[in-house]
Amino acid sequence: MEWGRTAATHRVKAIRDNAGHSVPRRNCLALPYGSMSSELAAWLRRQREDRGWTRTELARQLIRAARARGDTSMPGAGNISHNIYRWERGAVIPAERYKLLYCGAFGIPFSQFGTALPPGMVDTGPAVPAASAYRELLSSDPAPSAIRREVLMAAHEGSEHAERAEQRGIGEATLEQFRADVTQLAVADLTGETFGLFTEMRRVRNRIAEALGRRQWPRDATELYLLAGCLSALMAAAAVNLGYPQAAGELTRAGWAYATIIDHRPLMARLRLCAAYAAYWSGHPEAASDLARSGLGFLADGQAAAQLHLFGGLAAARRGDAQGPRAPRRTARDRRRVRLLPGHPVLLRRLPAVRSRRRGGSH
Repeated sequence: MEWGRTAATHRVKAIRDNAGHSVPRRNCLALPYGSMSSELAAWLRRQREDRGWTRTELARQLIRAARARGDTSMPGAGNISHNIYRWERGAVIPAERYKLLYCGAFGIPFSQFGTALPPGMVDTGPAVPAASAYRELLSSDPAPSAIRREVLMAAHEGSEHAERAEQRGIGEATLEQFRADVTQLAVADLTGETFGLFTEMRRVRNRIAEALGRRQWPRDATELYLLAGCLSALMAAAAVNLGYPQAAGELTRAGWAYATIIDHRPLMARLRLCAAYAAYWSGHPEAASDLARSGLGFLADGQAAAQLHLFGGLAAARRGDAQGPRAPRRTARDRRRVRLLPGHPVLLRRLPAVRSRRRGGSH
């Protein structure tokens, strides 16, 4: 009777000590003797490492052993991996259920759980899947060495990392919808109502930014950055038309960051044009002229280059340079005959005229 109360006390203490952790209470038992705890913890860790398994791989093996017994109520591999970490530290010991699953995963009888295994029994577990056949091929060594253990663990960790990397952060349908949205907004910006289009651009941009916050394949991330940069250019032009050139400058700087990440020079040229446009209507024709000239360093031919030459001439005229506009106008006539460079439709659109109100200055 006294022994029963002592065992119950230990179980209650174990549950209290485990409060706030993800280890289920029914999976843990208190260890009354520290030596037993450390010995079993060392045994569990040694058996796992001798097989070259990471904790995540062992968790999968335990789940597989449970399914083989008809047990489908197991928690996820992440929770079990955390349990394994605590079991191997000796904080708690696994419940009977998990001891049986350990035996199934290790391929040993229950009577040998927690004891030294006879030579040759370490790797005689259940058959492995075809995808992991190389593990079984390497299991013929009766005395696993530290080198073999490290190599196997490195291979398993590589497989787990590749599995996470394969998870695509965006579906093809969503990516196609983003493309369609940006293209439609670029076309509508020529004739549509400016503020309504600006709010829609912001909505689509925020969705793209949210997608970029998730893990993406490199090619998907590149296209998302391109679309975000194109929207920044569109929003900057709309902000100027609404009478907020300073905000337009900030939007072009955000777009510049996206274009720089993917090294997209046509987009960089377009954003330089938008920045010049914003500087011009902010009353800084000198800065506008410099920005237009800078944009030509990223794109020398095509419609955007012609617009940069024209806007450079417009800025020169605004600051009182009588000779400045002539050469840019001649160059623009030559550049606009050049075949347009391939690229996103937004990069080939005209910079819209100011529709909100007529502004002062020379044109």
